Amino acid sequence: MRRIDKDMNNLSKKLLILTIPMVMALSGCMPERECTFYVDPTYGQVTYEDLSRPPEPPKWKIVAKSFPNGLYSDTMLFNRIHQVLKKSGVAIPVDESYDAELKVVFNCLTGPGYVTEKVIRKHPFGSFGKAKHYPTNYEMEIELIGEARTTIERSYKHTIHSTPGFVSGPEGVESCLAKGREAEGRVIDEMMLTALKDIEQ
Repeated sequence: MRRIDKDMNNLSKKLLILTIPMVMALSGCMPERECTFYVDPTYGQVTYEDLSRPPEPPKWKIVAKSFPNGLYSDTMLFNRIHQVLKKSGVAIPVDESYDAELKVVFNCLTGPGYVTEKVIRKHPFGSFGKAKHYPTNYEMEIELIGEARTTIERSYKHTIHSTPGFVSGPEGVESCLAKGREAEGRVIDEMMLTALKDIEQ
C-alpha cells in the first residue's frame, strides 16, 4: 500500500508540473522570455556623434503625444524625448521662455499586445529553429514651430520584430534581449536622432 501511495504521489507531482505551463498558456501569462525583440537596423542610422552641437543651443518646449496601443504613455514619451534632446546638445528642453515648440506624436500601428498574443497563441510552449517573425510597426510625426510660426514637419517609420521561444530572428537584425518596453524605447531614440539630423539640414 505504501508503495502504491508513493507512486500515486509521484504521478500527481508529474501531472502538476505538466499542468502549470498549460494553464499559463491558456491564461496568456507566459514568461516574457517567450518573446525575443529585434530592433530593425534599417532605420537607426544616425548616432549622437553625427549631430552638431551649436555653441548656444536654442531652447525648445516639448509637447509629446503617444497613442495608447503602444507601451509608452505621454509622460514616458516626454521623458524619453527630453533625455535624447538634452544628450544630443542640439537644443535645450525647457518649459517656458522657449525659441521653438517641438511637437512629437508617436504611434504603434499594430500594437505590441496583438503581436504577443499572436505569438503565444501559435507557439504556447515556445519554439526552436527558424520561423516567421512578427513585425510591430511604428510611426512618429515631428513638428517644430519656431519664430514667426516657421514650421518644419517630418514623418518617420520604424519596426520591431518579435519571435517566439528559441526561434532565431531575421538575418542581420540585432536582438534587444531586455523587455519589449526597452526595445520600443530604442525605437523612439533612433527616430528622434534621425529627426534632429534632418532638422539640422
